[in-house]
Amino acid sequence: RTLDLKDFRRLSADPNQAATKLKDKVDLIEDQQGHAEKVQAIEAWRSSPLYQLYVSVTRDAVLAGVPVVQILAQHREKGEETLSDEELTAVMHVNTELRF
Repeated sequence: RTLDLKDFRRLSADPNQAATKLKDKVDLIEDQQGHAEKVQAIEAWRSSPLYQLYVSVTRDAVLAGVPVVQILAQHREKGEETLSDEELTAVMHVNTELRF
C-alpha cells in the first residue's frame, strides 16, 4: 500500500527485476496465505503511490493525446521525480500480471 518510486528502485536497479520481485511477492502471499490475501495485495498495489503515479501519467497522456514517454519527459524537464521509460514499461507489465 505504501510502495512508492523510491521503494520500487530499492527492489532492484533493473526495473524489470524490480517488477518481477513485486509480482513474486504477491504470488508468495497467495501461496502462503491464500487467494483472498492475494486480492488484498493487489488492492494494496492499486492504492500505492507508485501505481497512482503510473495511472496519473498514463491518464495525462491519453487526455493530451501524446505518448506517455512525452509526458514523462515533461515531468523530468520540470525537475519532478518520475518514472524512467524503462520503469514505466516494467510497471505496465507487472500491472497486467496482477489480476484477481
